[in-house]
Order: sequence, then structure tokens, then C-alpha cells
Amino acid sequence: MPYLVTVEGQRIPLRRGQAYTLGRGKKSDVLLEDRACSRAHARLTVDRGGRALLLEDLHSRNGTFLDGDLVLGPCDVPEGGRIRVGTTIFLARLKEADDEERFAETGTMGFEDAPQPDLEAGELGRAGLIEVLTRLLIDRRDVTLRVALPGGEARIEVRNGEVQAAEYEGHTGFNALVRVGRNATGIFWLSENGTPVARNIGERPDRLLSLLARCLDPAPSR
Repeated sequence: MPYLVTVEGQRIPLRRGQAYTLGRGKKSDVLLEDRACSRAHARLTVDRGGRALLLEDLHSRNGTFLDGDLVLGPCDVPEGGRIRVGTTIFLARLKEADDEERFAETGTMGFEDAPQPDLEAGELGRAGLIEVLTRLLIDRRDVTLRVALPGGEARIEVRNGEVQAAEYEGHTGFNALVRVGRNATGIFWLSENGTPVARNIGERPDRLLSLLARCLDPAPSR
């Protein structure tokens, strides 16, 4: 069964062959407390096999967006697709649901069948900020890591194997990284960007990750 994930980590199951209206109207199937949403903002339709999602905008005031692009007509939502209605962001999950069903049916899953985390979009609570940053640094990506959190959106700039800048809730640099990492839930995605940034983090990658891990580790119990 496919489902949506909110920035708070809530999972909204979507049944096969069903259509769901997203909006702030009382008759909406997914009710949103978001003043930027229309009463009937968008519609998600699940195919009968439960393997595809179709997204439509319902002539909303502020538009519906899929992976940052304005939805102009019915379009397929990919695995890990990011849906924005108003200021509310959802992550669409299809493949993980299939893996969970297969595990429930067989009672076992081979190591080679285990789903690999997708860096292009995912849940911060599952991947973890340090793991995401480590993989980006190893791959020497030139990207902006964006993270939608309950408190707002964070931006982390990665260039040529280094974390060069971060900002979140008015905080910058290492302090912003710590505040992002302390969130138990959130949705992250990448945008390719090779342009220079105003640097506010100067630590070497290995030292930066070590310091961040030390700040995020819970204090040992006595």
C-alpha cells in the first residue's frame, strides 16, 4: 500500500483504486491546517494495483507542485516524489511499501533485496543527517541539501566534497547543522547546484562530521 509521509513523520496510507482530495475544507480526505491551501487543493489517485499515483491540481489558488515544478495537468508521482500544497510538503512512498508487503508475506528478506536509501529524497528520521552528509561528501557532490522540518526549511550547501554553508531558523554554520540534526523527523531532497556560496563553515570534512556526531549523540547515562 502506498503512503504519504509528513514532515512530522506521520504516515498517511493510500488504498488501491481510491482517490483522495487534499485541502483545508472539511470534506477533504487529507485535511490540512494550512491557510495557503485551498479548500479542495489537489487530488491523488491510486491505481488498482497500488503501484502508481496520479496527482492533479484542483484549480487551487497557489498551485500544486511536484518536485519543485508546478503541476499543470495530471501527472505521475515517482517514488520519493515531493508534493507541495500550500506550504505543506509530503513525501510519496511506493517502493518501500512493496518491500514491506513482500517481507510480511515471506517472513524473510535477503540482504541483497534490502531497499537502499535514496539520497535524492527521503526521511531524515530514517537516514540521519550525518549519513546523508557522509555520502554526499564521499561522492563529492555539488548540491544544495534542503530539509523540510516542523520548524521550517533548512539549506545545507555541499561543494566538491565539503560542507560549506548551512542555515536554519536564522542560525548559520555549524550551529544550524546541529539544530537540523537534532530533529527526529523531516523530509530532505537535493537540488543540483554548482554555483559558489557564501561560506560559513570552515572545518575539514572529517573533523566536521566528528564534531557533529559528538553534538548529536545523547549524553551517556550514569
